[in-house]
Amino acid sequence: MTDKKTTQTFNQIPTDILDNKELSLLDKLIYGEVFTVTKQGNEFFMSNARLAERYNVTIRTVKRSMKNLKDLGLVTIKMYRNEQKMVTKRSVSVVTSVTPP
Repeated sequence: MTDKKTTQTFNQIPTDILDNKELSLLDKLIYGEVFTVTKQGNEFFMSNARLAERYNVTIRTVKRSMKNLKDLGLVTIKMYRNEQKMVTKRSVSVVTSVTPP
């Protein structure tokens, strides 16, 4: 049992995503995170580091998963930059008109 105080939430993963053979298990879990947050009308800002911690993988593995989701046209990623052109945050959104493979 953990000492962390948490809010109980559930990730929703659409069946077409679960059935997609081009996606790894991590791809599906991350998609579920993005889908659940954006379906509630919020933007998804969770960092790669936080996702890596949550799923006990490396940041590099999360980056690959995000790239795969983007390359397959399942999510869009918007980077926010400061005046020095450094990324300050990232917003990930689900592409709503997905054509099943």
